[in-house]
Amino acid sequence: MLGANVTVEAAAGEVTRIGAGTKMENMVMVGSGATVGRDVIVVAQAGLGAGCVIEDGVTIAGKSVVGAGVRVEAGATLAGRTHATRDVPAGETVSGSPARPHNEVRRTLAHVSRLPELLQRIDRLEEKSKS
Repeated sequence: MLGANVTVEAAAGEVTRIGAGTKMENMVMVGSGATVGRDVIVVAQAGLGAGCVIEDGVTIAGKSVVGAGVRVEAGATLAGRTHATRDVPAGETVSGSPARPHNEVRRTLAHVSRLPELLQRIDRLEEKSKS
C-alpha cells in the first residue's frame, strides 16, 4: 500500500523493488535502485536513499532518512527523525542523527538535561578553589 505523494524514483539500468505487504504512508521518497523487503512499514515524510536495502519486517518512523547504500537488517526499527548513515543490525532500535542505539541516545539526552545544574556546580567549585 502506498500513500498519497509517495515517490519511487526510477533510473536507467537500475531496479527499484518494494516487497509484498509493505506499507508506506504519505510523502515517502524511495531512491532509485532501492530494495524494500516484505512487511516493511515506512511512516510519513521518510526518505530511502538510492541503492539502500531495507530487509523484511523493518519499521521506519516519520521523517527518518536511510542514506544511499545503507542496509537496514530484518526487524530493525528507526525512531522518528533518525538519520541512518551506516548499516543497522537486525532487530536493533536506533534513533538520532547520526543513528545510534536508542538506549544510548536516551541516556545521553538524560545527561544533557542536567547540564545547566552541572555547570552551576562547576562554577561554585571553581569559586571555592580560588579562595
